[in-house]
Amino acid sequence: MHQLPPHFVRTSILVLAVLGAWHGAAQSNREAVPPDRISYSTFAPGNLDIYLFERAGAAPRRLTDHPALDYDAAVSPDGRWLVFTSERRGHPDLYALDLTQDQAEPKLLIDSDALEDQAAFAADGRTIAFVGTASGNAEIYTLPFAPGETAAMRAARNVTNDPGGDFRPAFSPDGRMLAFSSDRGLPVAARGSITRLRTGDIHAVELASGQVRRLTDAAGWDGSPIWSPDGTKIVFYSERGRGLDHLSTGLHVMNADGSEQRALATPAAVGELSPQFLADGRIVYSRRLKPYTGSWDETGTWQIVSVQPDGSNLLVVSDDAANNYWEPAAGPRPGTIVAHGMGPGSNADETLLSDGGPFLRSVPGRELVLYPLRANVGSALHPFEPLVLHNKVIGLDLTVTNLREGGQRRLVEFAAPRNRPFGFAWSRDAEWIAFSRGGGRAIYGGATDGDVWKMRADGTELTNLTPDSPDDDGYPSFSGDGEWIAFRRGAPGRYNVYLMKQDGTAVRQLTDGDGSNLDPVFSPTAKRIAFLSNRSNPESVLYDVYLLDLTDDFGVRTVRRVTDTDGQEGHVAFSHDGEWLVFTSEQGGISYETPLYPQPQAYGELYAYRIADGTTVRLTHDKWEDGAPSWEKGLTAR
Repeated sequence: MHQLPPHFVRTSILVLAVLGAWHGAAQSNREAVPPDRISYSTFAPGNLDIYLFERAGAAPRRLTDHPALDYDAAVSPDGRWLVFTSERRGHPDLYALDLTQDQAEPKLLIDSDALEDQAAFAADGRTIAFVGTASGNAEIYTLPFAPGETAAMRAARNVTNDPGGDFRPAFSPDGRMLAFSSDRGLPVAARGSITRLRTGDIHAVELASGQVRRLTDAAGWDGSPIWSPDGTKIVFYSERGRGLDHLSTGLHVMNADGSEQRALATPAAVGELSPQFLADGRIVYSRRLKPYTGSWDETGTWQIVSVQPDGSNLLVVSDDAANNYWEPAAGPRPGTIVAHGMGPGSNADETLLSDGGPFLRSVPGRELVLYPLRANVGSALHPFEPLVLHNKVIGLDLTVTNLREGGQRRLVEFAAPRNRPFGFAWSRDAEWIAFSRGGGRAIYGGATDGDVWKMRADGTELTNLTPDSPDDDGYPSFSGDGEWIAFRRGAPGRYNVYLMKQDGTAVRQLTDGDGSNLDPVFSPTAKRIAFLSNRSNPESVLYDVYLLDLTDDFGVRTVRRVTDTDGQEGHVAFSHDGEWLVFTSEQGGISYETPLYPQPQAYGELYAYRIADGTTVRLTHDKWEDGAPSWEKGLTAR
């Protein structure tokens, strides 16, 4: 195999460290079982770090230096503490960094397996507000600020308690109120076949009574409210008057009671987000200079600027480098600004593992190692080796990466028609690979009639199994004995689950009726298939997970529904022993204002479901879309 650059070695060392931690514990217990492996695709950006801008236009100083994501900074009113969010433990946590000490280590503020993010200080510095998902969805909490100790989540107070998502809290100057944005009570619109589009408005909660008042009621997003220093006004961003594509926003201002809402006359920009008041009364915010072209973090697109409260007298705070910076806040000294921006990162096509991974998790009865992979189509773990099958972030290939030792090997690369392969599957003996090309996922002008392909694990004997089918065939999955392949066939809006022999013969249909039945996966240990369907309401864009049990001769015995939520479900897979399912779900809502990260979060977190009793465990808590999981048995450390 070709050896990868040194920055791949860094993430490989992290993999070995996680497995080594298990191996050390196993020395005292010969019955110990290595943790299962789950890989998944993530839309998380590359490395983010916190930067300090000490002088407008000058190069900033980097305050954090960790391969995981660091973002959403806030500085205590006395200028001593930087509170920020970091994903160095595999999910967003709040940390406090003492800015008065050189080379100080950040201190974990809350010990939780859920998300904690978007911290804000009260004016006296004694309390912070933040967004947390410990209750299952994004809520706003308050907590006494005590950076010398790590608090349990039970010490925080949930001040919103609503099934909707609540975001970006901001204390009023007198500490009596919190302004925040929320999608509570708002309809979720369909966007395409499965993606759903959320919107939000500004609310305020009185902390003593818990009374909530809605302050805005406009189409699209109103978000990231901030109080003026005298508490009489609230500045926020809004999509109103700019279209509702979540990619064009402008600053607005209103009285604290929600009256007299109007746009600020700021210099023209494609988008304006995340306003904050500075001590001198100016408003600092991030603005996008270029139209959106498909990349949220396109270099040279986002900068930090400030204006007078009436929108005049623009001052560019960030330097003229090609880096991007977001979500500014007042720095530790007058005239300084903190914000997060892209830090030193790795080439996503060379370093498949997302910076900071892998991460340890657990479900009842077993430990897990989670591998977040920067592949935006999908991946499949090798059943018994430290390999993962995927394609490049930009590419038309199938590649195998060694997650333990480093190195990549390209198995096949396709020419025109330029259909990117997706929907990968290994046979259980790892002798064969199946995948999809074309159809509903056709890109680069490729064929739209979708086919199922297979090849040997070394890339030879490449074969189209459905060349004569005019339908969209895809998402193959091998039965445990390798004799059968399940796949979906049909057209967008009307797919069904089919079976065929591994050589493409003996095709039979397993599902029918109204609705669409998608992306079947075989149990490795039973005559059972999991799939996604809207069969309970064919007019809906919402899909649920179903289980189809087969007879001994591979006919349909039973079909039962596994999930029944008001969110989207997708990307289902079995555990290696067939006892669990893992899938992507929207049931926890979103955890961030959509315009702050305008990638579609259709159904963004991973959940594990135990088939025997319905036990459900949320595996990821973040604000990036996670999907396309693969679950295999653990590997012994060596």
